Amino acid sequence: MNLEKLLATYPELLTHMENDGYSEDYIKNVEWEIKWLQRTRSNYHFTSYEEMFRTRVATGRKPQCSVNRESHLRVMYALLQRFEEDDVFPDRRKGRPLLPRSSYYKLLPEFREVVDLYKSYAEKSGLKESTIKKRIYKSSCFLLHMQDRGHKSLSTIMERDVLSFFTGSDGVAVLSSTYKREIAAVFSAELGIHTEYANRLVIYLPDIRKHRKNIKYLTVEESKAIRNCLNDMGNNLSARNRALGMLLYFTGLRAIDAASIRFEDIDWEKDEIHIVQHKSGVPVNIPLSAAVGNAILDYVENERPGSENEQIFLCGYPPYDPISGDTMWMITSVIYKTAGVRQSEGERRGAHLFRYHLATHLAEQGISQPIISEVLGHEAPESLNYYLSADTVHLRECALSIEKFPVSEGCLVYEHLSFRFCRSYPSVC
Repeated sequence: MNLEKLLATYPELLTHMENDGYSEDYIKNVEWEIKWLQRTRSNYHFTSYEEMFRTRVATGRKPQCSVNRESHLRVMYALLQRFEEDDVFPDRRKGRPLLPRSSYYKLLPEFREVVDLYKSYAEKSGLKESTIKKRIYKSSCFLLHMQDRGHKSLSTIMERDVLSFFTGSDGVAVLSSTYKREIAAVFSAELGIHTEYANRLVIYLPDIRKHRKNIKYLTVEESKAIRNCLNDMGNNLSARNRALGMLLYFTGLRAIDAASIRFEDIDWEKDEIHIVQHKSGVPVNIPLSAAVGNAILDYVENERPGSENEQIFLCGYPPYDPISGDTMWMITSVIYKTAGVRQSEGERRGAHLFRYHLATHLAEQGISQPIISEVLGHEAPESLNYYLSADTVHLRECALSIEKFPVSEGCLVYEHLSFRFCRSYPSVC
């Protein structure tokens, strides 16, 4: 860190940001932090940008820094660090973080060694990178919780400590059976000198009942509103968002797969899309309808920024990087808002709803399950079971009528879809 270098060269930084189209307010925020450093450098002896950040957080007007302010300051000082230490101007891309926020970096050396040993074991076992990353995250959270309870080694962790991570103060499980399974996978692995105590932790894991997913599906009215929204060329949807909406609605692709489509993945002569799924690594061939194809062409010809990147869908601002799967939630939120559906607080608005919708729609039309699984790219046929729980058309065929059975007075009859059941008070039906 060279504070003198920063104070001498920051005008160059601000000029670059102004020429690159950064907002006036954003540039002023950066300049404000530099001015603060100029005023206070004689009061503090900073040795790192991390120290600057922590001092700035602690010297706010309020004793406790808000989450938004802390996040804002983190971004500001990471930007200054990259400019001064790495000679990198900001370009709206994610760069070297100022402070790693993962639980892993907060662990004591012994606990961090446990995680490192698992990572090495998992990589040698050929596990997918996404699986390893997920398990490292969850086991790090678990070990940090043990660390917060005063433990410095696996050998001192007892059953009550393990239960405290998975259950609330009332003893009810607050984490899922899937979370427990991921933790168990880590501590069941070969972890060198830690293996014996790690295996003991697996015995302490609670028995958490597996819950069936409650699929949030699009209603007929919502589906119609979204389809009308995607077909309405007069609304404020961008060509990119319209094309991605069409792609999700008519193909049921996962968000990451839709975002990552490349020009070479589309066979325009055969009207097909050929991709390898990110989640499973399974290749799938998807029919390309005229509506989807025309929407993609409209985006490429009339709105897509000039770029040689082979990924079709790009960000709408410089440096026009390819969008990621995380961006898709914001895009689908815009689609739902434009369609006027799912605007209540807490309602699900992600891309996966389109996938659920396609699966249930195909099932309602009588398409066989193997074909639906093939369209969705499922490796295991049972993966489709969750989607079929929303197939109301065929579920109604399983309903039993109670018309031939007498119902006593005072019996309330409830009806959901065509499933009927009764509750009597005080007599029994």
